[in-house]
Amino acid sequence: MQPDVPLYAEGNTVYHLTEDTPGVVTGILYSNGGIRYQVTWQGRNFDFHYGYELTKERPFFTKRSDDSESL
Repeated sequence: MQPDVPLYAEGNTVYHLTEDTPGVVTGILYSNGGIRYQVTWQGRNFDFHYGYELTKERPFFTKRSDDSESL
């Protein structure tokens, strides 16, 4: 069995697959269930996420909250 290799490093900017606001990886937790990343989201408390829940690129299907639609 190969050891887990982190997908993200502390300080990386990441997005949750269902969110359009970025967060920053502030910690890495190694456990029997795999690597979890402590992410601090813009002004919110931190949450722990597995690597498959995160991405370095803003998900294409989300709309930035500061974009405005023109009619």
